Amino acid sequence: MKRTEKMSRRTFLGCLAVTLAALVYYLLDQLWYAAIPRRAFQWFDDSRDWQQMDKAGHVFSAYHLSRIAYSGLQWAGVAPKKAQRYAAAIGFAALAPIELLDAFAVTHGASLYDLIANALGASFFTFQQEVANKQVVQCKFWFTPSPYAALRPDKLGKNFIEQLIKDYNGQTYWLSVPGYFLPDGYRWIRLAVGYGATGMIYGNPEQNQRAGRQAQRHFYVGLDMQLPDGLRQSSVGKFVGFFSDLLRLPLPCLKI
Repeated sequence: MKRTEKMSRRTFLGCLAVTLAALVYYLLDQLWYAAIPRRAFQWFDDSRDWQQMDKAGHVFSAYHLSRIAYSGLQWAGVAPKKAQRYAAAIGFAALAPIELLDAFAVTHGASLYDLIANALGASFFTFQQEVANKQVVQCKFWFTPSPYAALRPDKLGKNFIEQLIKDYNGQTYWLSVPGYFLPDGYRWIRLAVGYGATGMIYGNPEQNQRAGRQAQRHFYVGLDMQLPDGLRQSSVGKFVGFFSDLLRLPLPCLKI
């Protein structure tokens, strides 16, 4: 790749990242914080809230932001090792400003545990790139609308888009691994272990119990699928493959 082409791609990538970040933080501010009074910066211990589902979300988000950043940096001509380090830093840094939004909200506060979860997600991506030069174990997500959102729509979401982000009762997070026990032609079938929780209309366990709700953790083992490499050559294949690496479809599973 010529130097001028590299510079053009890097400039485009930088402008796109800044634009998307500004848009995302604006939308988050309007969706989550617009009606909340502000105060001075404050830390907040939320380690027991939401059965740690929010922390799983931070790990998942930082992992995939790192993965996307790595692909973008390689497209822009950055050497693989440098792209790997920069991608992890971007995956962590992209989520860190959310703690500023939390820190100044009366009902929230900046969370050290969120920052740790961000670091874990970015590190998980980096570790696999360093050891295997690819993402062998993938973090995945699925959402099914829950009945709990209707009980507290102001917090858990008034519509599907809000609930997708806010209602932890409907979210599940998965670790998906290749089916090494299968013949080579069937390695697109994978195994996955998942985590979810239900019964939460308040994040704080005591507050949730006072409201007559008992939160429950759920662990799952099931099948997963990944689009085979041979089908990822076209633009459509790459698009579908991206989402197959991101989402765990509601395939048969066992609840533990």
